[in-house]
Amino acid sequence: MMTRSERKLLLTALTLALALATWMLGPLLKPKPPQGSAGCDAALWNHVYRPQRLEIIEECKTVEGVIEKVLREADGDLQIRLDVEDKSLLNERNFSGQHGMLVLEPICQKRITQANAIEPCRNYAGPFFEVRAGMRVRVTGAFVLDHDHGWREIHPVTSIVPIP
Repeated sequence: MMTRSERKLLLTALTLALALATWMLGPLLKPKPPQGSAGCDAALWNHVYRPQRLEIIEECKTVEGVIEKVLREADGDLQIRLDVEDKSLLNERNFSGQHGMLVLEPICQKRITQANAIEPCRNYAGPFFEVRAGMRVRVTGAFVLDHDHGWREIHPVTSIVPIP
């Protein structure tokens, strides 16, 4: 049978061992947020065709707005016009060429008919998005300037989440 001081010593040792284990294993035990909800998937850049045309303004940005229009592009991307409240995200080309909307480009979403975009989308495994005009959404992705068109975009898009 243990004495009172031995039990106290054992309890202290167990408490210290548990504290040490929690400290060391804590980061591994925390649940990871869904991809895109708190960050961007840099691996998507491997599937962007001609990425040098995109100048990164912010590596990862989250915006909210209402989808105004969804277009299918020959390179397999969707081109989505998003009506954002924060007009500081837009430049003059967004106003003149996109009716005052921010462009979103989820990559490799549809059939590709543009020859130089076929290879970058090979082995693309998602994410895939089902969106429609009128949806209010929260979008996360790289905030870029598209030098081919002159407007600002979220491209590639990591996540699109409907919001009420």
